[in-house]
Amino acid sequence: MTAHRAAAQAETEVTRAHLECLLGGTVPRQARRRGHVRQPEACRALAPRPESVGVAREFTRVVLSAWGMAAVSDDAELVVSELVTNALRHAMSGSGSGSGTDEPVIRLRLLAHAPYLMIMVADPSREIPLRRESGPDEATGRGLHVIESYSSRWGWHLLDEGGKVVWALLPRE
Repeated sequence: MTAHRAAAQAETEVTRAHLECLLGGTVPRQARRRGHVRQPEACRALAPRPESVGVAREFTRVVLSAWGMAAVSDDAELVVSELVTNALRHAMSGSGSGSGTDEPVIRLRLLAHAPYLMIMVADPSREIPLRRESGPDEATGRGLHVIESYSSRWGWHLLDEGGKVVWALLPRE
């Protein structure tokens, strides 16, 4: 696996947890594993359609409310919007997956791993996210700046089986 961290090195336990979480179940849960309480996690598969951005925001709002983390919901919804929009706009355009099918190809995963909320969006493209400077008259190009502004750290990982995960860590409080 190829990894990139766009900001300072995240805590080792947090960076290891996200790949395990990405491959896990699809519903919010808290489970015991090897005598330890696992942090809450939730996953949502998304179709390659513009409506998926709104679905992802609503999913984030509902999950964070259920976890008692409503205070971070607005920031998390904004980051989720940018990550899913980037996956739809950039990753899906070059992956060959946006061929008119509504089959879920993007996965949103939330992991409440103290002291952070980790947001991960996986898509089938290996196109890496690149931050660019955009002029005042340009309508696009600010998504990664927004993600960087609202998160403690963000980065991406290329997956061995293809595709990538783009992640962001938000302080839980």
